[in-house]
Amino acid sequence: MNFGRAPKSILVMLCLVSIVAGCASQSTKQTSKRISKNVVRGSVQMRSPGARTAERPAVSPVKPQQQPEGSRLHVTILVDESLKGEDKVNVAAAWIGYAAARAEWVQENLSREDFKEMGYKRSFDEELSARKSLLEIWMELTESKSGLSDQYLDELVMVRKAGFLEEYVWQLLRSPDWTTKPDNLELKGFSNWLADKLPNHEVQTLSKIEITED
Repeated sequence: MNFGRAPKSILVMLCLVSIVAGCASQSTKQTSKRISKNVVRGSVQMRSPGARTAERPAVSPVKPQQQPEGSRLHVTILVDESLKGEDKVNVAAAWIGYAAARAEWVQENLSREDFKEMGYKRSFDEELSARKSLLEIWMELTESKSGLSDQYLDELVMVRKAGFLEEYVWQLLRSPDWTTKPDNLELKGFSNWLADKLPNHEVQTLSKIEITED
């Protein structure tokens, strides 16, 4: 894979992508600022490459524990090179938002001392939060720009609207480190829905983070 560094802050990159796309709504910019407020030393890189209606209890998020400024880690966002080009700028904006959400989670929950002692392991709560941010940005973009489409992101919207996003993350994106299954998951119902509605679905992750002590 080929990596090339773009030395811009995450906030600047998100706003730039939104402006170029011509759809930087106030809500999108607010989301970008919220995601980026604690990730001020990051950089961005590119690399080659049946629905339910009843509501159920949401997975309880981990309460952020703000880390002192001096103890924070350096987080780098890596974006797949398949997202280069003006025709991919909207999809890139969503995936940068995904990685920025993961970066924010790390900044708020992982101290330099913990990183030295235990390293970094992606958590269920982190991944779920990041996929939600990915969807929120994509749905805002598609609402403001007619004809915008991406197969994976559009299918992920279907998953969320069906109420199976938690099951999706657990079943299709689970890390070996996730040993405790969240409560209230309907995995059988999700498997049946997926086989019926999206039998050829392929999971994608077009951005990620790398963590260093600087």
